[in-house]
Amino acid sequence: MSCVVGITSDPWSKRRNWESLHPEMENWEIIGEASSIEEAEKLKTAHAKEHGCDEAMPSAEPDSEQWFVFHFDR
Repeated sequence: MSCVVGITSDPWSKRRNWESLHPEMENWEIIGEASSIEEAEKLKTAHAKEHGCDEAMPSAEPDSEQWFVFHFDR
């Protein structure tokens, strides 16, 4: 089983989107929060390297004061 890590400003919508693409996904988890997209990207990359996960490509989202780093297995 492989894992995916990514960032979003709206984790609930992002989860629904990933579930529609990968109905077999398991263990969705918010693993961190950040106040800037740059900080969230650093957390995402570090987690992906540590756990051998694929990094989700960034999607167009409006700038936000709150970013979430998510992880799930597929």
